[in-house]
Amino acid sequence: MGKTRLLAELADLARAQGFSVHHGQATEFERDVPFGVYLAAFEPQPGERSRDAQRALTELLLDATGPSEARRAGLDRYRLFQRARRLIEDQGAAGPVAIVLDDLHWADQSSVELTEYLLRRPPRAPLLLATAYRAAQVPAGLARAVAQLGDATVHISLAPLEESDVAALLPEADRGRRRLLYRTTRGNPLYLQVLANAGADTLNALAEAGDAATGAPERALLDVLSTELTALTPEVRQVACAAAVAGEPISLDLVAAITGLPEPALDRAFDHLVGVGPVVEADASFRFRHPLVRAAAYWMAGAAWRLRAHDRAAGYLRTNGGPLQLLAHHTARSAQHGDVRAVRTLEAAAAAALDAAPSTAVRLLRTAIRLLPDEEDQAAWRVQLQWALGRALGVTGELAASRRILQEVMRAPGPLRIAAVSFSSMVYRLLGDLDEAKALLTTELTRPHTRDRSTSLAQVGLAAVELMGRDPGKARLAAAVAIQSLRGAGGEAEAAQPGSASGWEVSSVRDAGGEVPDAARSGRGAGDGPLEAAARTIHALASLRDGRVALSRDETDRAAWLTDAMTDDVLAPHLELIAPLGWVELHLRRYDDAARHLRRGLDIAYRAGRSHSVPYLLIAWSALHERQGRLSEAVSAAEEAREASRLIHSRETLAMSSILLLRPLLWRDGPRAALELAERISGARPRSGWWSDLARLDLALVHAEAGQPEHALAVLTEEEPADELIRTYSLSLQAVTTAGTLGGGGGGGGGGGGGGGGGGERARAEAGSLADLALSRAMESGLSHQLGFAHRAQAKVFMLAGRAQEAAAHAAQAADHFAAAGSPVEEGLTRQLAAELYAVLGSVVRVREEIGRAKSLYAAAGAAWLSAALARDERRLAARAPRRHRQSAGPLSTLTTRERQIADLAVGGLTNQQIAERLYLSPKTVEAHLSRTFAKLGVQSRVTLTQHLAADAQDQDD
Repeated sequence: MGKTRLLAELADLARAQGFSVHHGQATEFERDVPFGVYLAAFEPQPGERSRDAQRALTELLLDATGPSEARRAGLDRYRLFQRARRLIEDQGAAGPVAIVLDDLHWADQSSVELTEYLLRRPPRAPLLLATAYRAAQVPAGLARAVAQLGDATVHISLAPLEESDVAALLPEADRGRRRLLYRTTRGNPLYLQVLANAGADTLNALAEAGDAATGAPERALLDVLSTELTALTPEVRQVACAAAVAGEPISLDLVAAITGLPEPALDRAFDHLVGVGPVVEADASFRFRHPLVRAAAYWMAGAAWRLRAHDRAAGYLRTNGGPLQLLAHHTARSAQHGDVRAVRTLEAAAAAALDAAPSTAVRLLRTAIRLLPDEEDQAAWRVQLQWALGRALGVTGELAASRRILQEVMRAPGPLRIAAVSFSSMVYRLLGDLDEAKALLTTELTRPHTRDRSTSLAQVGLAAVELMGRDPGKARLAAAVAIQSLRGAGGEAEAAQPGSASGWEVSSVRDAGGEVPDAARSGRGAGDGPLEAAARTIHALASLRDGRVALSRDETDRAAWLTDAMTDDVLAPHLELIAPLGWVELHLRRYDDAARHLRRGLDIAYRAGRSHSVPYLLIAWSALHERQGRLSEAVSAAEEAREASRLIHSRETLAMSSILLLRPLLWRDGPRAALELAERISGARPRSGWWSDLARLDLALVHAEAGQPEHALAVLTEEEPADELIRTYSLSLQAVTTAGTLGGGGGGGGGGGGGGGGGGERARAEAGSLADLALSRAMESGLSHQLGFAHRAQAKVFMLAGRAQEAAAHAAQAADHFAAAGSPVEEGLTRQLAAELYAVLGSVVRVREEIGRAKSLYAAAGAAWLSAALARDERRLAARAPRRHRQSAGPLSTLTTRERQIADLAVGGLTNQQIAERLYLSPKTVEAHLSRTFAKLGVQSRVTLTQHLAADAQDQDD
């Protein structure tokens, strides 16, 4: 039994169990038709209960690569895969689904990528996904996706048939023939099926020609099948060859157009083909018995006849409005050099496929360039096709080839040169190759040319490259130069000096300390709103990273105004500005603005096919969710960013999104899950300086929470951040981990200090200095989130030094700052720390109060691991709670638990009404408890009650 038969049996079993079965087979000759195997699998069949779902997915895939007027919004690859997954989920809601894909080693790249996506992000539905492929030809990405599923997969390697199996399959054959068949086929079920009726001479010749390891060569099998087809009448043989050219499922109308036969003759030919076996009827259509039979029919036709047949097929499809990609397939196999109409067809099909199936676009564009006439008047068209090919190669990840093609475009005059420069720079950034991107843009800016929009575009591009570096000052200067150029030039052409701008621009910006001179700040926008918005966004984020918060706020206002004033069509080519705008708005606590801009950016990116912008937008989206305490959404956005990065082969954004996944994964699933991810990505950190520093922060946090403070400290001190924003967080975490190495635990809420001797004292002193420095820097920035981080570091350092009172004061301030920052998870962590401190101070009521708040914050955020850890802390703190005066017979020992709880709240300044609301009691009940307390203690007022409780606390301390 071979893989094809095995899948057929599986499909029958699934159908018998009530599955909706979608069975597709990749073919050798349609490897350039995007999503071919899925179009075959989901072709609507009469009577199928899932017919509507089949039609919906088929239309989705066809529209994704169809002519521009037919394409739906949002059909870049990632969005397309999401929609396909959602359609499968919708179908799965009505019953289990089975997708059976055969011969994936022949599948087009788009089908392989969609299969990989469904394996990595399985639909939330009862789904069986079964694939078959030759082991030696399995696509690498598919093998990795299967391996990552682990125990969720069943892998079957088919062994060759035994000689006894041959006897069971061919009981009518004599023993000698069975042995000859086994020797010839080496147990290959396909070869056995094909050669079952071959003559002895043929079998002996094949056995002698065959290799001992692989059995009969496939070429020899094709010869045997060709002999079988040669026995047909010329007319029937012509129909078989035409059907092989037309493809599967076989279209009778298309075969008629290729052969020119009248309908009665064509029908007789097909009836004969079905009768003798090369063609079979399946689901109201015709198919070849096996791919090898079709291959034999195709190759026996002769090269010239095949070329004409493909040309007639293309003519029929063009006249009758056939699918654009199928028309391109036949055109590519028939057109001759100089055929301008064919070039237009291939160019249109490539443009339609670029976003959803870029590998197909690459093949079509290469063919179009080969066919284009060599005349001088076609030079501009050739450059346009090369530009499209360079983009397509960049999207597929063939970056070396992309660079070679784009260099040719850069050498040609015209507007596409700067577009090629910008695209190449973006590709370099996606790879983390910032030096190459900087060199490319600097070279462009040193070209002796008249200053125009291309100069400004290159200046903004250079600022974007500098922004990803470690030194935000360089990015701030580059952005300021770009803004000065945009506003100072006023649209007038003037000779540019070599460098990033004219001399007076650089000098004036440097004199202003990297800020935009007042003359260039005035007004809302220059003549080029998109470029100025991008430059001001970069300037805003660079200023924030450089500790210039007030300047960052001003520039963010301007950038947001300019961005909001643009239409979607104007903004689409400049989507790279949205992610940094959302990032700076996040840190300035403008969450609504950040969410609005990121949503809009993602919507435009999906609609306009700007797949290179999607990972950056999703990364910022994940960070926003994490900051606002939506952990599951943060994890989902980071995972989506990873998928989008894989599709465009961006190792840099893949590393960035993996880093962003650590923190929400830690709070939701715990240190073990986060540590596993950290170990997997430790060797693949982001290459850009800025994100390398961010990566160290989150990796150190994971190690600290996993009880590895020494490892966390080692990660933090690998390199000092040049970024003020990161440095404050890094100093805070260094303070905590330094104190944690004394034996008091890691970055979590751990217990008291330890470690003696001079080394311990030095470490305590160093931790204190680091915490003081972090707090000083946070106070300079005035950012609530940073202040919360710094105060919490102070609290942990003081706690580990045994100074609980001071620690509690800092913890209270930290909690207030995190609440002001709208950061519920960080607030919850701080309140959990405060509970620990109040337990040390003996304030049971405050312990319960802080734990209650932390519980609510964790629950709202979906922080499952933190909630579980808090529950353990709550039990531990309850066990440690002081039993006040149990050893004496003093008056306080006579109070019940509820009376003591109400007394503590009363002396804390709460009214009877406030106590009632806090404890879910009626005011009268509170009043009755207080009256009994007053009587037991012999007091007449809250003042004397306070004195009694204070004296009791002093006794406990003594």
